[in-house]
Amino acid sequence: MRHVSTQTQKIAEDWKANPYYDRAEQEDWMDLFWGQDSHFRRLFEKLDTTVVVDLACGHGRHTARLLSIKTGRQRPKKLYLLDVNQENVEYCKARFAGNPGVQAFRNNGYDFAPLGDSAVSAIVCYDAMVHFEYDAVLSYIRDAFRIWLLAAGPCFTTLISIPRRVVTTNRIHIGGIS
Repeated sequence: MRHVSTQTQKIAEDWKANPYYDRAEQEDWMDLFWGQDSHFRRLFEKLDTTVVVDLACGHGRHTARLLSIKTGRQRPKKLYLLDVNQENVEYCKARFAGNPGVQAFRNNGYDFAPLGDSAVSAIVCYDAMVHFEYDAVLSYIRDAFRIWLLAAGPCFTTLISIPRRVVTTNRIHIGGIS
């Protein structure tokens, strides 16, 4: 694993033990993403969810939904959870210990290592990139093309939000960013 930069580590410190994780699991916050009529859910349902990366997974709230939500799509066969904080990785390993399709890894805050080339059909990152350094966001976008199985279709969905209000949505498609 490439070294975690000092600035990334400073930002990550706030997310090791934070009351946000308990609050974020509450239904009124989760509905922003997973409610039947949410903008996110409509985008999510366009993804090939065979092999999914949950980037900056925190305590795994979105992974839990990916495993339980009823959509027209199949449940993911594999879910890779990546987080820069080892504490969050350990939390997710314990939380999803009974699900052999879920694997959690610590990453460096800049790329998708240890995942291999053409390894995933979708990458999701919700309510986290707002905290990333600009160069880290660009690095993740570049590396997304390495791990993404191109034939899968739309790959990357990120929602950056201010509490209770969605600000922007980005999706990488074959051929560029929209």
